[in-house]
Amino acid sequence: MRDVSVARSEWQQIVRGIKPGPRLVVVNFAGDDYDVGGRMDDARTAFAASGVQALVIGDPPGFKGHGAANANAFPRQYGACINAFIETGAHQPPCP
Repeated sequence: MRDVSVARSEWQQIVRGIKPGPRLVVVNFAGDDYDVGGRMDDARTAFAASGVQALVIGDPPGFKGHGAANANAFPRQYGACINAFIETGAHQPPCP
């Protein structure tokens, strides 16, 4: 992708357009070839402004690349805390 500003701008529009409702989980992995940079900060800012309940996991240690969640290691490590957030809104380690 040559002009990442378009992709980032589109992402910003998407996250700003999400309205409060069900809890959301957004995850981004370091080394993702599709990452244009700054998306997790954009999501945190947009969700804080709109009141969206979201768990934003940016660059979790030990996971790299676009398909990092495809292996069993990610759900084993993060599944319980993601489930707790979705079901009750609780924040527990290792989720931020």
